[in-house]
Amino acid sequence: TFTRSSPRPAASPGRASAGGMQLDAAQPGHLDRHPPDLTARIQGAIGLPVSHRSMIHVWDSELIRKVLHASDNFRVFLHPNATAILGPKNIAFMHGPDHAALRKALIPLFTRRALAAYLPIQEGLIRRAFADWLAQPGAATVPEPIRFRIRDLNIATSTEVFVGAYMDDAQRAAFNANYLAVTLGFLAFPIALPGTALWRAIQARKAIVRTLKDFAAQSKARMRAGEAPRCLLDFWMEAIVPEIDAAAAAGEPAPPHSSD
Repeated sequence: TFTRSSPRPAASPGRASAGGMQLDAAQPGHLDRHPPDLTARIQGAIGLPVSHRSMIHVWDSELIRKVLHASDNFRVFLHPNATAILGPKNIAFMHGPDHAALRKALIPLFTRRALAAYLPIQEGLIRRAFADWLAQPGAATVPEPIRFRIRDLNIATSTEVFVGAYMDDAQRAAFNANYLAVTLGFLAFPIALPGTALWRAIQARKAIVRTLKDFAAQSKARMRAGEAPRCLLDFWMEAIVPEIDAAAAAGEPAPPHSSD
């Protein structure tokens, strides 16, 4: 969903908005800066005014790419609390060359070799969880809400794939609690006073970052020792550690986004 923040009347035919730019076919040259096929498809997108914002909803992958690359005025609009919770340097708020460079650095995380390591981890955890659920008394006869079981399973598969054995049971329990606090922060009033849900979400994010920094340092040490990658973090460090070491040997600054 792309939005602009300035007020405007209800959507009318030939008008749509995205990012910080209002697209108006009635104004000469307003859409001429974009490719003709993009202009026509944006004009045909679904316009939806919400409060003081107007939106176009785009679900076609090709059109999404064209919108994102059409102009610097287009921005992804997230939740009002997102910047405070995730931090202003989060990848969700990056754009331009810096964003492209970080995305390129993440490619080693999604090669066939890396995916082949993740899938057995996920499948093993899912099968064990299902077996455990079915072994519970009354599992075959008593209905039970599955929401929280699925949430716990999602946390387990995500943390095991992302950081693997670096996270022990106590840290996983703390991560679970902090992740829940972050989630609740997105449902909170946007005031970060001490004790509020938004404030707790910000503190939870900081705690998660401190933990992940420690894991990154451990992973770098393992990759420098020539050990095999076991998780997503290892595949990332395996790719970036040689670049860090080469830069240090040449007396050059470390590559962007390579610190713990």
